[in-house]
Amino acid sequence: TSAGLAVTYYFRKEILKAIDDTALGEFLKNEISGSILSILGAEKDKGLIGKVVPIVVQNIKLHKLEDYFKDETSARELATLIVGSMSNIVADQALNYALKLLGVDVAKRSKIGDKIIKYVSILIAKSFKQDSRLFAVMVDELTIAISGVDIEPIIEKAKEEMPAWKRIMTDIVSDYTGVLNDKEE
Repeated sequence: TSAGLAVTYYFRKEILKAIDDTALGEFLKNEISGSILSILGAEKDKGLIGKVVPIVVQNIKLHKLEDYFKDETSARELATLIVGSMSNIVADQALNYALKLLGVDVAKRSKIGDKIIKYVSILIAKSFKQDSRLFAVMVDELTIAISGVDIEPIIEKAKEEMPAWKRIMTDIVSDYTGVLNDKEE
């Protein structure tokens, strides 16, 4: 019945809220991140995508995962997180490049030097986010692109990419939480 599905959906969301900041939540986020990178043909910490995906996935809320793609408001929340993560990484990379051009040896900086450089990087990223028409356009375009996307095929592909033991663990968690098992119709 629809009432039964609503209750199941509610409890699934509550369970995901409860595990979000636990070791199990971190495990699930790492698996999701790895699967997305695999689907995109990227590697963790290599290139912009390899750096953005893990940051974004670590900052999502598991109980909102399906919702991020359902409507424009939720999609905008995810798009802002993605573009914001990209701007932070680009600011760090641009600053590191500028420092190399200036002859600053990153390996020889002191802790106070690191703090100053990190502060400047944060300022660059914040100024891009707050004052940039480009940031707003990127968020708008990404919101349109991801709003209403059916993520079920992506999740199924991600499950195929996992080694058997990880798939078993995911199936156990899926069975326990109901994630990916119940389809509301």
